[in-house]
Amino acid sequence: MLARNLLNQGQAPAFNNWGELDTTKTDQTAITASRVAFNNYLKQYPHGMYANSSKGLLRRIYWLQNNIKALANNYENLLENPQLHIDTNTSSKYSIADLILEIDNKIYFNSRSFTARDLTQTPKLLFTYDLLKMRLNKLTLANLSAQKSDFKYQPHLYHLLLANYYTYQKSDPVQVLKLLPALTGEEDNINNWQFSEQVLRALALETQNNWQEAEQLWLALLALAKQPYQAPLIELGLALNYEKSGQLPKVFTKDSKITTPQLRYILLRKNATRAQLQQLATSHEIAVTERAYIIYLLLYKELLTNQYQDFLTDSSLLVSNGVDNVQLTTISQSGSATLELFSNAIPSHPEYNCPSPIILANILKLNSTDARALNCLGEFRRYYQLPFSSYIPASSLANQHLSGALGTNKPTEFGANLYSPLKGYQSVINDPEVNDEDKAFALYKAIRCFAYNGDNRCDKQTISQKERQQWFILLKTKYAKTLWAKQQTIYW
Repeated sequence: MLARNLLNQGQAPAFNNWGELDTTKTDQTAITASRVAFNNYLKQYPHGMYANSSKGLLRRIYWLQNNIKALANNYENLLENPQLHIDTNTSSKYSIADLILEIDNKIYFNSRSFTARDLTQTPKLLFTYDLLKMRLNKLTLANLSAQKSDFKYQPHLYHLLLANYYTYQKSDPVQVLKLLPALTGEEDNINNWQFSEQVLRALALETQNNWQEAEQLWLALLALAKQPYQAPLIELGLALNYEKSGQLPKVFTKDSKITTPQLRYILLRKNATRAQLQQLATSHEIAVTERAYIIYLLLYKELLTNQYQDFLTDSSLLVSNGVDNVQLTTISQSGSATLELFSNAIPSHPEYNCPSPIILANILKLNSTDARALNCLGEFRRYYQLPFSSYIPASSLANQHLSGALGTNKPTEFGANLYSPLKGYQSVINDPEVNDEDKAFALYKAIRCFAYNGDNRCDKQTISQKERQQWFILLKTKYAKTLWAKQQTIYW
């Protein structure tokens, strides 16, 4: 209690009325006395009931004294043997995740300044600090060379640092492969450091365009992956390998090791050609749900790229394929739909009826400028969307030397330029042969492309407010008697 009271006494002056701490206002005399008292307790009772609590409060004391070296040494010891200080079996106790967060807050993202010199006796913390600096492009090879002696007892960390430098800072795959040992093939298990080494080796092999050897390394790593998140990262690496090397079909074979749906969906949407989608749509090696998405993606892209005959030909995939009742999520404004959407009327305004996509394709095949068909194609594009939109993140393996995110390395031309509803409306607006109903609807929809703040939600065109005003005036004058003129009271 004496040590705790001294600590409270020492930090009390540093708190303002809102509970905010200003470490420059602490009573350092009381803080130092508290440190002595805690150390005395630990000498007498190294395994006492309050030993772990005392060690945690000593870390707070080091932080309040801005003693980064002592604090770092304490953290390094904890990282070496966390089980000696942390009860990993009791979730209510201080956990390893809490320790990592504490290190981040008190060392790496501390508002007080410190340098690598404060971490010379703590190679693990220095290693992480260097990676952070490397990410900000603030670490040179000279900086790393000067630290070599700091890693003399853990040279594998130094080699891993250098390998990261030659991967992400100055691309040199030869150096990476020299620095990091290859797998012997006899391993039953590998630790986190060894896992990181092999990931960098795989990336180095790919930088040399040695795709096959890199693939074999990814597959070997997958068999050794035991820790959380390792297997998904390996699958991502393998997916990138197949994408960059032009081996997309390998992703979808029966024995494919890439089972994470997000990775498969990204490649389907961004990389698969029409021919590949056609082949996959009839493959019985692929699960029914995935086949349904493939058929939807194929037909969606064909319809919205004016490939009406291809769309009508491939609509035969909707018949006797066992995919009729599969619920496809996040593809429509209602949330989900089945492939029956291609046979059902396109959702539109109750007063403006649209046919089914199949009938629409037949109309546009015969007359690509049919006004109502173009308006209804815009309604289809408005109501339905490409699948997997939430699965298009940046790849964590992307960097300035290796190509970018999954799906961006060899993107397909198929579906690259989808139908623009606004251009369709403009075509109808500018066609002197169009009847009043379809013309007014096109004006109404074109104006609403800019609701409610003037931003274009229909495509990437820049349309001046003056031109939008002209649409509005035309709608409210020449077509004033139509429902669409009565419904549209403003423009943006």
